[in-house]
Amino acid sequence: MGNSTNYLSVRISKELYEQFKDYCNSRDISIAFAMELLVDECIKHKNVPFPLGSYNEANLKYCGNESRQSIFIENEKREMFREICEDYICLKMANVVKAFMIYCVTYRPRLPYSFDRSR
Repeated sequence: MGNSTNYLSVRISKELYEQFKDYCNSRDISIAFAMELLVDECIKHKNVPFPLGSYNEANLKYCGNESRQSIFIENEKREMFREICEDYICLKMANVVKAFMIYCVTYRPRLPYSFDRSR
């Protein structure tokens, strides 16, 4: 079993964090709620609810100007999310979260889940 904390630390640029916050605000949801939806959908489908492409993967590398942001995830869900990320998707949890943020700010899609308040 992995770390027993309720937080996931993600290294992202301030710019990406602000862009993702704006994206969430445009959907009338919080960042925490968007992350909860991401985790729930990953667990439910054992995969990410958005395409992982070369643009996304290229931006997952540490670029040097990033800081850590902590995201609250209930411990039990965090452990299931970790297993899905590592065993099915073959990425670290933080990289899945970062890829999701990049996807959202790049393509500005409706949320890739069954829930979207802007319908």
